Amino acid sequence: MYNTQTNIISSIPDFNIILRVLSDYSRGTTLDKIMDNMIVGNLYGIRTKSSRKRYYFGINSTFLQFNNRDHRNFITTVFSNDFPNITQRFIAYIQMAVNNELFYLLTKDVLAELLFNGRLTVDKQIFVAYINDLKRINIDKIEWTDETVITVASKYLTLMKKLGFLKGTQKKEFCSFTPTDEMIILAVYLITSLNPEKASFLKNPYSSLLLMTSEGIMERLRRVSLQKYISISTTGNDMKVELKYDYKDIAGEIRKNN
Repeated sequence: MYNTQTNIISSIPDFNIILRVLSDYSRGTTLDKIMDNMIVGNLYGIRTKSSRKRYYFGINSTFLQFNNRDHRNFITTVFSNDFPNITQRFIAYIQMAVNNELFYLLTKDVLAELLFNGRLTVDKQIFVAYINDLKRINIDKIEWTDETVITVASKYLTLMKKLGFLKGTQKKEFCSFTPTDEMIILAVYLITSLNPEKASFLKNPYSSLLLMTSEGIMERLRRVSLQKYISISTTGNDMKVELKYDYKDIAGEIRKNN
């Protein structure tokens, strides 16, 4: 069932709180301890106890759920290493899409399509219309009021602004964003960990989260600087990616080479 967790995540006043929770978890802090630190001890500086409870359960369900052991190993190695804030935000964004189907669909089917079609601005009503279409198709999954639909669309755009993909207040515009080689490699490992049986990277449903065309992805992955971490082979418009390191080791290898 689709949920409104995007509203909760978007309402967290500082996205760095999420990154800090991910770091604490990745460095061995248990979920029980994180919950106690956040709700009782207010370690993360959130004003009201009701908000602390809401944020903890939102972060747990959105960022601390894993498809398999490789997925968990990858996330914990990334957030236990000192990557730049922008890199960690990018990986957290993909992790959220993995665990929140509506966030994933809004990004893949709406935001990415607007970007690929050369749109400079982002109209909230397009997202409202998309969610309403989902309501009509999935009556049993979405029973939201019109007000809730509008709120979800607004909160989604606010969150994408916090993540650095959009800018502006009333009218949102696309930022000029190009993922670094570091982001690309980490994203490839993360996406591959989710569906290791998929030989074609471009056919992996999560590859669209790179917000690049298939041609753009192929061009980036062919860079010599990335061949330390992956091997690629292409046939026509298909691309197979083989990883050179274990999921739990890739972050350390990248940090060693930078």
